[in-house]
Amino acid sequence: MKTKKVFLIIPFLFLIMGMGGCEREQLSENCYEGKILYLSDKCFNIIVITTAPKDGMPVGETIAFNPDLFSKKLKEGDIIHIEITDFIKRDYPVASPCVYPTYLGIVKPCK
Repeated sequence: MKTKKVFLIIPFLFLIMGMGGCEREQLSENCYEGKILYLSDKCFNIIVITTAPKDGMPVGETIAFNPDLFSKKLKEGDIIHIEITDFIKRDYPVASPCVYPTYLGIVKPCK
């Protein structure tokens, strides 16, 4: 009878141990999450900020970035994690063939 109980408990233990290893990747507290809005050869590459650290750039704003700094091939709609060390709000001319970001800054992949 005791062996039956042990054999019934073992699968549950393996299940619990397996679930314990599924932790989400921990990012730096200075990391932003953004969605790639535009990738362009002639104009700006733009990210829209979806999650920001406290006292960071506002969510929903856009910033230019360099996709060559990222190790994987990026495409529009990808979600990426970035670190923005400095940024400035910019005003651009309205009559232009390019889409302009709201901010310019130093943007790099977040580690």
